[in-house]
Parts: sequence; structure tokens; C-alpha cells
Amino acid sequence: MRWLAPPDRRELTLIIFCLTIFTFAYNFTNSTRFLGIDAAATNSVLGFGSLGFGASNIIGSDGRKLARWRDAVENLIFGDWGWDSGHIAGDGLERSQALGVEPHYAMWMSGKEIPKVNGIEMQPFVSWGRNVPTVKVLQHTPGHSVLDNVILFKGNVYLVTDDPGGLPSLNSIVSPPNYWSKISTAEAIEEFGTYGGRLGGVTFISTDPSLANSTLHELWRTYSALDPSIDAEGRTILPQPQRLFMPFFHPFTDPDPPYENPMLPRPRTDTGFHPFLVKAAFPQMTVMFDQDWMDYHFMEVPYVVERMVIVDRNSGNVLPEVVSPYWWEPIRKQLSTYLNLENEKSKKKVITYVHRQNQYPQYDWDPPTPKLRAEDHELLVKKLEKMAYSYGHEFNVVSALDFETSWHDRISSIVRSTVLLGAHGSDLMDGMFMRRTPQTTVIEFFPQDRFVRDRATMAHGLGMHYVAWCNDQKYTSDNLPSISKPENDEATLTVNADLVVQTVRDILSRS
Repeated sequence: MRWLAPPDRRELTLIIFCLTIFTFAYNFTNSTRFLGIDAAATNSVLGFGSLGFGASNIIGSDGRKLARWRDAVENLIFGDWGWDSGHIAGDGLERSQALGVEPHYAMWMSGKEIPKVNGIEMQPFVSWGRNVPTVKVLQHTPGHSVLDNVILFKGNVYLVTDDPGGLPSLNSIVSPPNYWSKISTAEAIEEFGTYGGRLGGVTFISTDPSLANSTLHELWRTYSALDPSIDAEGRTILPQPQRLFMPFFHPFTDPDPPYENPMLPRPRTDTGFHPFLVKAAFPQMTVMFDQDWMDYHFMEVPYVVERMVIVDRNSGNVLPEVVSPYWWEPIRKQLSTYLNLENEKSKKKVITYVHRQNQYPQYDWDPPTPKLRAEDHELLVKKLEKMAYSYGHEFNVVSALDFETSWHDRISSIVRSTVLLGAHGSDLMDGMFMRRTPQTTVIEFFPQDRFVRDRATMAHGLGMHYVAWCNDQKYTSDNLPSISKPENDEATLTVNADLVVQTVRDILSRS
């Protein structure tokens, strides 16, 4: 037979047989696995592994070497924890890691399970046919309410009910003038149609046109009335709020910039609370302003707010009853964990004095800034430093102005404090984040003939002590003066430094 003659049947059979054997032997591990045979066991029995044929099965299904093959480099790269299929690698501890903790200095901010309020997961739109969602009142005191199924549509807020007398009056929910209405289900079908959008989860809203540093505090207190089981560890069944509407606030204080220059830096509106605070204490919540609020109204479909927590101080300002002594603990603990202070081991008692000594009115019509006389301020700082050193306490002086003391340093000092003191005003509201102990106290300095109870109410609601000072006169929770708000009171305060220091020392000596 010539060399170039076509192959016969016997030669073709030999070629196919040889190619099959070669392919099977060359990729022995995968071939046996395809046939349902343990490749590692086969290699061991046939001796292929020791002869260099076939691949050793040292890589597991998770991509790591099998336990008997792992070395220090493998554990350094991947770790030595269990790695279950369908789960993120890790031992779970990273999920509670605070800000700035080694080795990566990152904080776990992963999304949690989709929140459920009424047993229904997030759904962007809902078709209700003729069963329009009706409002439910879960909690109400004048100015503080929790409502389910509030509907936003074309500039109005609707409460759908066939029993309008069973609902609180609208003026006790939001102050007039307002665009809130009660309508029947028949009217709702006529007005809304058969479907709409849905704002799932929990929505906070402050309908006050004036700023206040107590907004977050009051919103959570209203919301926490739904869970009397909040414990000392801050455990709660309440889902975290998803959004905070502030419909009377524009995001910026200046006019909108030219269209061709949208990246121009702009001054943000003062909401009463620091913008960093809401991100640290309520990390899942987005703050939305007037334009965001109106976006939902200008869309052509109604939006059902699944659960709305409403605070409006002009509607009565009656705070809900405290149903758990630890109602604020979930938020306090969230902030202290962010600051990496929740497990701090220091046993020193901390005194923090917060001030605005270097703030001056920018315009003639700006209200004066409460502050101590320069000589009283210096003397108080000097004597508190001496007392703290003598008794082994820690004393911090922090400015409420960000360009003098950063927000992180200021709030960290306050969170660690046992005693917080300063001139009257919203700066002392941050005392709500102090850890509650038998000595935890807020001390507030007032001018002559002026007194408000905002900080006293905050302290009492959290189980803290409160002391007010006016010149040489000391007031405790048992003998607080009557409320007085003169239009033109003194911005510069005087205090008796010796008496204040003695009061602080007495507070810290309590058992």
C-alpha cells in the first residue's frame, strides 16, 4: 500500500482509539470527575499522582486549597474561617467592626435584609383596584404621630378613611396652614385610580418650618413608642428609617447657580443637626428636602407612604410616653459604635465643656450667641482643669464651631462624658448621646430672667440628671424656674466658677 493511500477502516479505528486514550489520560482528573469517580482516590489507587500523571485534587469548591495543603500564605490571603457556598467570606465579626479598626480601617455598611413593616417587602408600585390603602393610626399625641398608608398626590397629603371621626384632628397632627385632607375610599378611587407608587419602609418627616437640634431625638422617641421591648443592649424589633423629609427646608441657602456651572460649591441649609450626625447615627436614612418632597407630588401617580413618623412642634408638642427606659439606646449605641467608643475600657470620669466663645454675629440682625464672659470662661476652664487633675478625672474643652473643633472630636468627647456643661442652647442637645450612669448630668448656664426646658426635657426623658445655673443660683430638677423667653436677653453670661466646680465634684462623687 502506498504512503499516500487513503486510510482504511482499521487505521481510522486505531487513530480514534489513540486520540480517546490520549485525551482521557492527559486530562485525567476532569475525566474521572465527569464519570462520577473521585479523581483523588483514583490517582492514589493507580499511583498516577506519585508518577506525575493527572492533577492532584488540592483545590476545593470554594477556590482554596484543601485543609491538609494549606500553609501560612494561604491563611494570610484567604483566612482560616469556614466559607459556605452562597455566603460572603468571613467569620461574621467584620459585620460589627467600628470605624478605624485594623487591619483595613473600614466599617461594615452592607445592606441588611429588605425591611418589612407590614409583612410586605419593598415594592416600587402597587395595584389596589378598588381597595385603596386606608390610614391606620399607630401612635398619636399632639405634634407626634405614627401613621400607616399616608398618600401623597399633586401637592396634597391624604388620609383615606371611612371613619373620619376615629382619626385625630388634622391640626393635632400637622399645624395649619397645611395641605392635609381626610377623604373616603369612594373619593380616593375617584381621585387616585387603581394603582400608585409606594414608599416602603419607615419615613420620618418634620413639618416644622423652624430648625431644631432635637428633631432626630423627637422623631425616634415617637417611633420607639411602638416597641416597649427595647432593652439595655439597644435591641429592637423596629426597622431603621429609610428617609427623612424636611419639606420646609431648601438644601442650600443661596439661589440656584447658573445652569452651565452646576458644580459650584454652595452653603448648605442649617437643619438644626450636624450633617455628619445623621449619617453616623442613622446610616440607612436619606435626608430629603423641599424639592425631593415636591417631586413625589408632581409625578402623575399617587404615592403611598407605608409608615410615616411625624413631628410638628406647633401642633401641641406633647411627647409620647416613654414605653421603655432604653428607648434611645439603639441610636446612641449606633453612634458610639461608629466612633469606636462602645467598648472603651477607660474608667476615668470625663467632664466636657462646650462653648462658642469665638462666634460673633455675621449681620446686625443675627441673634447674639450665648457665651460666658471672657474672664468667667477662662476662670471656669482653669478651675475645672485643676479639679479634674486632683481627682483623676479627664477634662475636655471643645468648641461648637467646626473650624475650631472637628465634629468627630467634639462628639467623641461628648459621647464619653459623664458631665456636660455649657451656655444654654442647642449645642447641649448632643448630650443625648452620653452613656447613662448614676452620675450622667447636663449643666446649662442661663442669663438672668431666662429659662427654657428643652435640655431638661431631653435629660429627664433619658434618665439623666439636669442642673441649671443663673449667676450664683443653682436649679435642679426639683425646683426649675418657670419658662421665660424675653426678646432681648443678655448674650454674655456670668457664672460663679467655684460653685460650678463644687457642683461638678459633688456629682462625680455620687455612687
